[in-house]
Amino acid sequence: MATHSVPPNCIPLKLTADAFAEAYKRGLSTTERFLISRGCHPDTAEELAQAAWVKGWQHLEQLRQPSLITNWVNSIALNLRRSVGRMPVMLPLEDTGVSACREPNVDLERALSSLSTAERRWLEGFHLEGRAIRDLVTSDCRTEGALRIRLHRIRRKMKSVLQ
Repeated sequence: MATHSVPPNCIPLKLTADAFAEAYKRGLSTTERFLISRGCHPDTAEELAQAAWVKGWQHLEQLRQPSLITNWVNSIALNLRRSVGRMPVMLPLEDTGVSACREPNVDLERALSSLSTAERRWLEGFHLEGRAIRDLVTSDCRTEGALRIRLHRIRRKMKSVLQ
C-alpha cells in the first residue's frame, strides 16, 4: 500500500502567542504604510491595520507559513480596505459648539416670507399644529394627494431659500 506524503509547505505550523505578539510589534507599522501606499488616509490605515492584525490572530490556524505573517496580514488589511470602500460613507458629526446658523429666527422668517398666505397656512397647519392633511384640504387644493405635493414643494422652496 502506497503512503502519501504531504509536502512540507502544506502543513500548518503553529505560531505561539509570543511569536505573534512579536510579529505584531514589528509588522503593524508595515501594514499601515502598506495601506497608505494603496491610497488609504493615515487615520483609516491605522484602524484597518489594527483590525487586520486582530483578524489575523482570530484566523491564525489558516496561516501556512509563519515567516510570511506580515504579508498575510497585509492581504487581510487590503481586503478590509476594499470592503470598507464598498460601504457608504458615514461621516461623524462634529460638535464645534458654534451654531452653523447664527440667526435662526432671521433665516426662518426670510424663508417663511417667501411663501404665499395659503402655503404658509398649509405648512403651519401640518407641521406646527399637527393637523391631518384631510383637514387642510381647501378649495385651492382639492385633494389630499395634491396637498401632499404642494407641501413637498413648499419644503423644497424653503430649503432653497435657506441655502
